[in-house]
Amino acid sequence: MASINEVELETVAQSLNLSKCLTQVEKYLSSYCYEIADTQSLKSAQQSVLILNVKGTAGNYKAMNIESGKLLKNAIQNGNGKLILRIWKGGARWWKLNANEKTRDKRSEDNSIIWNDKCNVCVDESLCDQLAKAEVAGYRVARRTLEFYNSTLNQKTKKWQVSQVCIPQIIYFHDPTKGEQLTENSINNMSMPWAIFSYVGLGSNYFQYKKASNCNDWIICDELVKNMVKVRHEFGFDEPHPRHGRVCVEQALSYALRVLYDIIVPIHTSFFSVHYNLYHQQSHGNGYDCDISDANKKEPTTNNLWIHPLLKQDGLNLSCHINKTKNGLDSEFSDHCRPYKYDDMIDVLRKALSRLKNESVLTPNVYNVSQDQEGHHGANQSNITRMSLLFDILMECVDALVSESKQMNDECALPAVLCHIDLQPQNMILCRQKPKQNDLLSSTSCHSNNDEMSHIFSVLDWEESCYADPRFEILLLCRKVVANRSQADFLWREYTKIMQERFGTNHRVIVGSIEPWLKLENVHSLITLYMQCMDLGGRNPWERKPQVWDKIIRELRRLVDLGWEFCNRAVDS
Repeated sequence: MASINEVELETVAQSLNLSKCLTQVEKYLSSYCYEIADTQSLKSAQQSVLILNVKGTAGNYKAMNIESGKLLKNAIQNGNGKLILRIWKGGARWWKLNANEKTRDKRSEDNSIIWNDKCNVCVDESLCDQLAKAEVAGYRVARRTLEFYNSTLNQKTKKWQVSQVCIPQIIYFHDPTKGEQLTENSINNMSMPWAIFSYVGLGSNYFQYKKASNCNDWIICDELVKNMVKVRHEFGFDEPHPRHGRVCVEQALSYALRVLYDIIVPIHTSFFSVHYNLYHQQSHGNGYDCDISDANKKEPTTNNLWIHPLLKQDGLNLSCHINKTKNGLDSEFSDHCRPYKYDDMIDVLRKALSRLKNESVLTPNVYNVSQDQEGHHGANQSNITRMSLLFDILMECVDALVSESKQMNDECALPAVLCHIDLQPQNMILCRQKPKQNDLLSSTSCHSNNDEMSHIFSVLDWEESCYADPRFEILLLCRKVVANRSQADFLWREYTKIMQERFGTNHRVIVGSIEPWLKLENVHSLITLYMQCMDLGGRNPWERKPQVWDKIIRELRRLVDLGWEFCNRAVDS
């Protein structure tokens, strides 16, 4: 645990960094004759998020191009004077086992790029920088995709509902790794990445349009977030969620279905359609047409960014591997985006265990999973023994995942899509129709009935956004949002049914079994928790170490329930 002085120093550093970023924001706004009147801080787990109340009159476009000025002006007008400022400080992502990194490494003496093997990233681009770029790309692609979805609906798709989800627009993104030639001094003094977004919340024209488009008024619905439970019985055990909580068991499936219908299906439908159209050069069956005139000039592949109408260049920041070399992007793959697949996550898990094995020393001060009566962490031989046994079990788990992968033949391959991964209520703006005066029930809570469940007006926090197998999105919805196997199976079948109805007539849309994916997520969770126990990774832990070990045991028992009896060795230790 960090000492008080270390914590104070970190707080001071964050304050200085926030001040530096605000100075840059003020400079950007002043170039268009705007200034910040005041700010309001919003809650965020990793980042700093502020509402900016802006005043001034646009009139100076010479600092940047005219289109950028018009974009900013429209955002301020539609936000009724408000903008959102997001400053990235942390880089923990599910895709990287929630590893975090708070400082940029230095360059070598000859100013060449130093590679950080622990993170598998270029030091000019820290995990925080990577997350910021991925999130900005996620917002852009999500907005582009939903606009594409609505614009291409036609007679063949008249039963499909128009998406009413509003994705905030990126007005300006400050990437500190771009621009001037970076030196050791400039890297050390570099500010954190930040971006200005359009404000789409209550009081904005975006929300007013939602109200005007319906005969009844719409109001923000935050009851679902307020009523989230801190302990929920899920997948066989009571599971604590001290930070945000979870949707209660009774409402979990209804909420998950709303997410499926309002967000996932429109986005996945668009990517499926683009994939099949780009491959076959025409619309088939239940699909719909899209403009592929430019695409016909190049090799038809949905990994080619220059012809993908949804990804475009943003796909580089959403891909599994960007194929970087010391000279930059590998020329052979510089215009391609490789999606995350089942095998890629196995590779991430295997490499994590390999690094742990090579870099971790089995010493008494590594496995801090016990506490004395005063709450101080310590270690003893029994802790070392059981953690060593757990490591061996995790190696077996990864080998078992490889066997699972081999049994999932290529016929189960699906088009890659944009994934959000963290579609919890706290990452949404939920709204519902204003209740009637005599409807006392609806005035006190959001309904559990799916037809009356609050609608999703906007999706925020695209930190985990990635170009990946669509089953990753459904998996995390099944594992983190719904509460038990029955609900997860229903949700998995519902997704399968919808996508087969839309594309199955002319294409093999085989989603397959949920079980290999549940096992993958369980092993992912176990390795993340293992790293957290050793203080080698994970977000800043909010559980005490003994609680983490209890969670490890529950995850192992879930794997036993899925048929992996060998995990019992660690459970019984």
